[in-house]
Amino acid sequence: MSAKILAFAPYVTNIKGLIEKNLRLSINDKTGDVEGYYTGFEDDSMFNNVLSHTTCIPYFRYFDKDQYLRRQYFDVIRALGLKKMWVMTEMMDNYIDEEPPDFDDFLKELDKINYSDGTKGLQSFNIKNFEYDEKGFCTNYYSAYHDTFDDLFQEVADIEKKYDVIVLGLNKYKNNYIRVIKGNNLNVEFLNPETGEINLECPSVKKS
Repeated sequence: MSAKILAFAPYVTNIKGLIEKNLRLSINDKTGDVEGYYTGFEDDSMFNNVLSHTTCIPYFRYFDKDQYLRRQYFDVIRALGLKKMWVMTEMMDNYIDEEPPDFDDFLKELDKINYSDGTKGLQSFNIKNFEYDEKGFCTNYYSAYHDTFDDLFQEVADIEKKYDVIVLGLNKYKNNYIRVIKGNNLNVEFLNPETGEINLECPSVKKS
């Protein structure tokens, strides 16, 4: 089952420009790809101030213990000046009768979900609520979540305070490096938040 991503974006008008500016990465004009990153929402549809994207990546990968996919979405959302999004299976489209739907009505329909374990409604994403197998795959996720990224925004704040840097994104490169800007130097550098080590050259992108 593929993942469907929705993000409320009432003031976002230059998606590609914001990604290039705030992630400091160029988007390939032919493919729409951002090097080393998930492609984000630059080529996706927009209805009623909502960016809509359906990815071929399996839905369950959003809940992986290493948060690889979730961190990529977070970086794109943050680059667009947004603070939250909704992630769900493609089947959630069955909860709407019109296309494109009114977003508020769509969310009301999601609140009517009933799960077999008695849980009801759209769930709030909380990384502490998930359980994982030995491979780091989540074993207890639901079909629709509202993700405010509180933990990742806090992680950014903690890293910036500890190392006096500006964090461009949390998408991890080889050996857990992330992209940052340090001091008055506007060049992109690569920081390992666990060790404090700075690398001026781009490590290989970490593969999922």
